[in-house]
Amino acid sequence: MSDGPVTLTATATSGLPVTYSTTSAGTCTVDGATVTLLAAGACPLVARQDGDRRFAAAPDVTATLTVLQDPVPVTVPAAAPPTAGGLRNAAGDATAAGAAITLHGGGYKPGTAVQVVVYSTPRRLGTAFAGADGTFTLLVVVPEDLHRGGHTLLAAGLAADNTLRYLTVPVAVSAAARSLPVTGGPVGTVAALGTWAVLIGIVLALLGRRRGWRLRHGRWVYRWTYRGRHALAA
Repeated sequence: MSDGPVTLTATATSGLPVTYSTTSAGTCTVDGATVTLLAAGACPLVARQDGDRRFAAAPDVTATLTVLQDPVPVTVPAAAPPTAGGLRNAAGDATAAGAAITLHGGGYKPGTAVQVVVYSTPRRLGTAFAGADGTFTLLVVVPEDLHRGGHTLLAAGLAADNTLRYLTVPVAVSAAARSLPVTGGPVGTVAALGTWAVLIGIVLALLGRRRGWRLRHGRWVYRWTYRGRHALAA
């Protein structure tokens, strides 16, 4: 609406001049071929060629100029709008802290930025840009330090008429999944203890053997003798 005046151009096959007028009630004014924009809304325009002694008058041609209000700054309200709705969470209405979720929304002015925040205290999660069809898709991560319970996700941007557009969706946040506790000692320590146990067993086995020369069938024989050990009875 704050754009400068609009200049109209039209021609007739007769070459006669064309005049312009409007039936607007406060949206715009016409002075000659110049249109001045006054307010948001429809500005109906009429082009007329009245003819002369040689040429008949041409049928009037009408057109409507849509006047948009100036874009307003996109602001994030201190509290989420209670009944905005319209924002879609691909993960459903429950998620965990630290989880990534995909949001979808529409009805925004093509090419404009859409901010996504989470409430109760607004925290910005990311920014997307509306496509040619006015929709956006954005992957955001739920803050890991976000407390458990109910929250609201909000997408704030401009609608096609340059007014603010808010979409919301509720989400229940659970605690982030914790890593499984590690049990038992280090594997290297266990392996070392096992090796020592084997060595001690070998030594004890050797100590349990005795050797010496024996007379067998009139011949001296050097032989090993194993002395078994038995558990003591109680």
